[in-house]
Amino acid sequence: MTTSLLMLLAFAFGSFPSGLLVARRFQFDDIREYGSGNIGASNVAYIAGYRAGVIVGILDVVKGIIPLLIAIALGLPHLDLALIGLSAVLGHDFSIALRFRGGKGVATTFGVALVLAPFAAGVAAFAWIVSILISKFASVASLVALGLLPAFMAVTGRPVEYVMLALGLFLLSAAKHHENIDNLRRDETRSLERSF
Repeated sequence: MTTSLLMLLAFAFGSFPSGLLVARRFQFDDIREYGSGNIGASNVAYIAGYRAGVIVGILDVVKGIIPLLIAIALGLPHLDLALIGLSAVLGHDFSIALRFRGGKGVATTFGVALVLAPFAAGVAAFAWIVSILISKFASVASLVALGLLPAFMAVTGRPVEYVMLALGLFLLSAAKHHENIDNLRRDETRSLERSF
């Protein structure tokens, strides 16, 4: 029962439309009408400025952290923690507040990873920075970092439940990035666009 309630809480917490609300504070009534149409930090930064993007990024990371900290304080096992982390990312990607539409889950996945595998999360963040400096595309950097995250978790000895969670979240984010991938194939994407 505790795990089910925390999964619902995590989904609701993940559903908080931080990108939409922050963009409104920066005079963009509905960020979904601008740029890539995504509510994530990358599109907010591209449209409303980097300050707004950083705020959204932090809030989206926190969505993945808070429910897991509660679950850890309650002493829940690895599988339950993985399910709660998954629920937080699903809430962000399929927000109740946005009629089950949302972002691509990158920042919230990073928040989950920070709690469950901090060293692996740090290495993935470094891979993101290197990838964006080389490719100039936030979407490419995000997919590289999330694609490497399960391997980093496995190599650092994290529980198999966490490794499988990271793999599943990578596949989910890759599916959510399908438009970016199609645009990259057509060489139509702009740098530092539509990622989170």
